[in-house]
Amino acid sequence: MNDQPTTPLRDEELFPQVIKLTGHKGTSGVSLKIMACITGALLLLGIFSWFQSQGHTLVIQSNVVGATVLLDGGVSQATTLPNGVTLQHLPTGIRHVTLYKGPDYAPLAKDVEIGWFSKGILDAEMTPIPVAVTISTEPRASGAEVFLDEVKVGMTDKDGVFFKREVLPKAYRIIVRMKDRKDFQQTVELHPPAYRQTAFLQLTDEAIRQADANRAETSRQVAQARQFIAAKNYEAALNALNRALALDPQHSEAQTLRTQVEELVKILGGK
Repeated sequence: MNDQPTTPLRDEELFPQVIKLTGHKGTSGVSLKIMACITGALLLLGIFSWFQSQGHTLVIQSNVVGATVLLDGGVSQATTLPNGVTLQHLPTGIRHVTLYKGPDYAPLAKDVEIGWFSKGILDAEMTPIPVAVTISTEPRASGAEVFLDEVKVGMTDKDGVFFKREVLPKAYRIIVRMKDRKDFQQTVELHPPAYRQTAFLQLTDEAIRQADANRAETSRQVAQARQFIAAKNYEAALNALNRALALDPQHSEAQTLRTQVEELVKILGGK
């Protein structure tokens, strides 16, 4: 066994990197505590530099799914998801974030600070651009009810037109409903600034049968009125013509005959 006394290591042997950095040689004037502190500081600096190289995380939460996210005006970084989107490896500092979801939403731009003491969370509430909706009926139907996704939003005016501002852009099931007419139904995507639709309202089968019956009855009443006129029974003729016009107010033959009978009655009554 070697019983030779052990020679203490010199500072430059214990802390070669520190000696190299400080330029100090020899042991006089440099204590082990100072060397340990410098080594610890270098170690912390290395750890800090490593964390800096890994970057930071930014979580973006938005009310819109599928919006494009741009960072610092650069290329697309991500797309918003239902549970938010996370951007990683970002350098410390103020980052400029822009969200696009055109043409239905106004672009949103915000600055967010990313650093050791910031949360790195951005709540991005995007504003929808409203749509002006116009629905016309064919034939013109005043008082037709208009529904969006089974919710009544109004009725057509005297010209058979429905108009509504400030409708949110999205997919809707449009229904136009009128008595004796089949429902007009269509699913559409509404995008700003405006949407126009013509709703063709066809008669129901029952309404068609009733219209056919009314035409037949109208013709019968007009024919009967002519018989009364030939028999000079003008009062009965007027009653028949009024019944015909009640069924079809636009029946031209009934209108003409009633005018002729009324004038004839005036002439005969003046004698």
